[in-house]
Amino acid sequence: MQGRPPEPPRRTDSLIPTREVKKKSPRSYIKPLKGAWPEGELEDDAPPEVHLIRDVVLLFEHYKKTRKPHDLETIANRIQVSRTTLQHLRAGKTWPDALVIARLEILWNVRLWNKPHRDASSTKRRRP
Repeated sequence: MQGRPPEPPRRTDSLIPTREVKKKSPRSYIKPLKGAWPEGELEDDAPPEVHLIRDVVLLFEHYKKTRKPHDLETIANRIQVSRTTLQHLRAGKTWPDALVIARLEILWNVRLWNKPHRDASSTKRRRP
């Protein structure tokens, strides 16, 4: 019986989040005594994806108030997820998947993931 092959070495310069990041919830990156999710101040070392998810949640709250449908149950039914999924997204308890974000964008005909990555300037290719 053969064991598992060794894992390749991890890149430390990658902009792709590691599994370790996802062990913490987005709201756990709020500085203690510096507000509540999603408006609170994020820790200085919060990964870039936490900033993006916070922006998605803030836009979700805005469009929930200004676009129809307004109630969470109807929104959940229309995008085919549970109401609990949306509650956890809003509360910063879980990481949303791309499908949830895409379906919300389609429902309201808006962009929720509309900002460039805050480290995008470091990923641009340089011409030789």
